[in-house]
Amino acid sequence: MQPASSPSPTKSRSPQMMRSSTKKSSPAGLPGMTQNCGLGLLKINGSSSTHCHQPHQCVDTWHSESYMQILVEFWLNQISYDTENHNLLEQAQNQFIPSEEHCRLVRILLKDVHFFSNGSSLLPNPGSNGYLTQATDRLRKLIIPIYFQKKVYLFLRHAFKHWGMDKSFRIVLEIWLTYIQPWRYIFSSSSGDVAPTASTARSPLDLKWKSFVLDNLLFYTNLFLHFLSRSFQLDFTNAADLTLIFRVAKIFSYPNLRDFIVDG
Repeated sequence: MQPASSPSPTKSRSPQMMRSSTKKSSPAGLPGMTQNCGLGLLKINGSSSTHCHQPHQCVDTWHSESYMQILVEFWLNQISYDTENHNLLEQAQNQFIPSEEHCRLVRILLKDVHFFSNGSSLLPNPGSNGYLTQATDRLRKLIIPIYFQKKVYLFLRHAFKHWGMDKSFRIVLEIWLTYIQPWRYIFSSSSGDVAPTASTARSPLDLKWKSFVLDNLLFYTNLFLHFLSRSFQLDFTNAADLTLIFRVAKIFSYPNLRDFIVDG
């Protein structure tokens, strides 16, 4: 009588099963990433809620999305929004003050994210396939509203409230100004390199940036009010403090930026 064969504990999985499992583990599908972030004026653009229609799209970018999620968890997840246990969370979070080096890393990350998000698929790699191009374009649309918008806002709001009244606040201000100026971080049309475009003339902003302003309205309104409340405590005889005010005033003096904000 032959003994019944027991199932092998290391049963191999077919390539189709592996692909399905990988797709389910994509960070874009994590349950915590919902459009309702509890902050009403931080709007997620409708185009960013699209799902993968091609079987390879999520698979092609899940490595990048996982890496981005790791960076966000390390550098931007110290401040969370939770209506439950709010008092306990507030007590713990008020004790957290990021270091200057921490803030510099966040600013560098935001610059790179803007460069990537503003990139164009009009300059594809000749060896790339169509699926990879579509997946990359999808990630360009998702990366800011899904991974950064809420986290950066909470990080900056906390820093604006609790940072000391000294010249080191400039690094926090630079993070804010970097986020609200995506038009500075675009691909140069004359060369293949990327470089900030410093416009000397105060020309109106392109209308294509209106959607970004409307989707991130709290960055242009609420954080601006936080900055104003701090500015009343600045020393107006100090050149460094005056520079902070000048930097902010220069950005908000764009001719049509105010119209974008009012339309929101």
